[in-house]
Amino acid sequence: MMQRGEGALLIEERWHPFVAPILIVMPPRVVHGFRLAEGTGGPVITVAEAFHREIAAVVEPAIAGVLDVAQIIHLDPGDPLTAEATAAFARVEHEYRWPRVARLTAMTADMAALFVLVARLRAEQGEAAPADGPTRLFTAFRHLVEERYAGPWTVADYARALAVTQGRLNAACRRVTRSSALAIIHARRLTEAKRLLRYSMMTASEVAYTLGFKDPAYFSRFFLTRTGERPGAFRGRGPAATER
Repeated sequence: MMQRGEGALLIEERWHPFVAPILIVMPPRVVHGFRLAEGTGGPVITVAEAFHREIAAVVEPAIAGVLDVAQIIHLDPGDPLTAEATAAFARVEHEYRWPRVARLTAMTADMAALFVLVARLRAEQGEAAPADGPTRLFTAFRHLVEERYAGPWTVADYARALAVTQGRLNAACRRVTRSSALAIIHARRLTEAKRLLRYSMMTASEVAYTLGFKDPAYFSRFFLTRTGERPGAFRGRGPAATER
């Protein structure tokens, strides 16, 4: 949560300028960065994936996936929800720094409250959460993709593991993200490919094998089709400073 200042947030290849106060949601493994003016700052909560899944399991299904997408939520200083968000961050920090009886229960409750706040803030900005069933299925799919994106699994494999048909899985993905299940799998592999190319010493071939591609040439075509450039060209330049 940025409570003061201004700057820009990099999400994948795009810079998003902002002026505080804002609430930033950043899921795991999304390539991101900051350019901050002097004095810009605010509290940060980092949540382990396992703990995140536990919280998502106890909140209403309609909001279980509300933190699964990178997003910037602009806050109105006069909105009561902004005050609630500030108070929720303070409570989590207090429980973390001064552990007392039932600390985990208290932190779980405070984090669940943040799920609710993000859902309500999104709803205020015209981005209401989808219906319960598709959201629950999509959230389970996203967690499974995180475990299996570097392997040879097909959409059929994911659907079978989730005990649904491919049609139902695709319908849930399109309801929540307007993308097919295959597009989501490919997007996750592409995100990891970008991260490894930019922030590791792996060669393009090593990245390909790490992500489950049997043929580096196919990986190069996969990358070119989705980004407009070869892996080597992508590695050789910095992030584009485009505005939102």
